[in-house]
Amino acid sequence: MYNKILANIVHFIHIIILIVMIFGNFFISIKYLHYYIIALIIILILWNTIGQCPLTGIETSLRNETKFNFIVDEKNEPEFFRPLMNKFFNLKLTKNQADKINTSLVLLSILFSFYKLIKHFNII
Repeated sequence: MYNKILANIVHFIHIIILIVMIFGNFFISIKYLHYYIIALIIILILWNTIGQCPLTGIETSLRNETKFNFIVDEKNEPEFFRPLMNKFFNLKLTKNQADKINTSLVLLSILFSFYKLIKHFNII
């Protein structure tokens, strides 16, 4: 019971973080934009080293009442982004397509943030 509530809280936090990751460069102050860029880069590194976002693993562990494992089984890998996109946009994305979209959105956020910093400091 408590695990399901905790899993729902982690899921909600995950959605908030996803929104901030994608749209944060529009509302984060220039003063803090470099922290935002560093956070996005760290998240990309985690995705590529662990194979998933740690929040996805934590949520799945809470829902299934299993121990969180940093070693991801490719066949049974839990997902967050693809089911969310398929549900809200009525799509039928494959895992590979969802991963590419997810990574592309984060990279675009990083590039746009860099552009914002460069423009603010009159580097170009």
